[in-house]
Amino acid sequence: MSREIVNLLTKLPVPDLVPSQLAEFNPQTLRARHTERFFVNHALECLRDANGRTGWALDIGGTALKAQRFTIQNGVVVFSPDDKVIMQVEGENEKKGKNYLAALMQLSETIEADDLIGVSVAGLVENGKLKDSPNLPSFIHDLESVGGLDAIFRRKISVANDAVAGLKASIVGASQHGLAHKNVLYLIHGGGIGGAAKDGEDMMISLEPGHIRASRELNPREITTPCGMEEQTFTCLERIGSMGAIEAIWKNVITAWQELNGRQIAELMYSGDKKALDLFNNSANILAHTIEGICMSLGFSPNETLVVMHGGGTKVEGMMQRISSILAKHHTERGQQYKLVPTSDFGIDNACLMGAAISAVIGS
Repeated sequence: MSREIVNLLTKLPVPDLVPSQLAEFNPQTLRARHTERFFVNHALECLRDANGRTGWALDIGGTALKAQRFTIQNGVVVFSPDDKVIMQVEGENEKKGKNYLAALMQLSETIEADDLIGVSVAGLVENGKLKDSPNLPSFIHDLESVGGLDAIFRRKISVANDAVAGLKASIVGASQHGLAHKNVLYLIHGGGIGGAAKDGEDMMISLEPGHIRASRELNPREITTPCGMEEQTFTCLERIGSMGAIEAIWKNVITAWQELNGRQIAELMYSGDKKALDLFNNSANILAHTIEGICMSLGFSPNETLVVMHGGGTKVEGMMQRISSILAKHHTERGQQYKLVPTSDFGIDNACLMGAAISAVIGS
């Protein structure tokens, strides 16, 4: 069954990358910002030195808020299966995330004074503070009204963009599995499209690739949902190619009524549904453009770059192979190719939580 499923997506004709879409990528449109240097050997040393410490890692996402208690055991972050909180997001449009503040306030009452706290969040982060999150407008407003995360947890909280947190987890995981590369690109393919990178000088670079303007060629259904990041009104890649977008397009455009999650839509694709196949195929094409556009903008050579992918999209059968084949076609004459791996290859279930925990340990 697995072979047949993969063939549905990977046996389609391989498209060329669209020059007009690649032209949309540059450091400015990616909102590329150097955040900090991350030395993997130092991170591993901090983890070893923190043996026995406990804490909480928080992942504040566009579809759910997740928090889980962890302990450092023999230099490894070990999450407690019993001490965790999962709160599905509530609210639509400007009310989205309206239930998050109450959940955080309640969680703050259970955290011990000497517990480490690490936070990753889907949004724009500057100087360790959450500035904006188009997918969580109500939460952003509520958070500002109480003085931010520092006020909630009664201590200074350094927040990382979810992609930066996931990047840290990916770098540590890659090192532990013998996959160290000069450059590492971490890409989220879930409710949104996020990313972060580490260059050859160990500098972490936060990115907002999902909010790049989408070209007409990659928007075959002419989706007009505005980006929302910093009040941008154009339709961005995230509104078309993310798993969240696939769910929204299926409900509002293709069926005009049927609300399914990404996994259910993927099951329809496996059964031969052409409209579902088209959605995932276009999503793979968008992710291929995103990888190439980022690396082109940052000067990353494919042969020197490890691309680590995380999120529900990576679990769709054939998705990563499809992305790889599109990129391979583009670089055939140059004899270069990216290495793509999912975070699951490193035994990481939630890269954002893992990265938040690692950040908490390093900052302690």
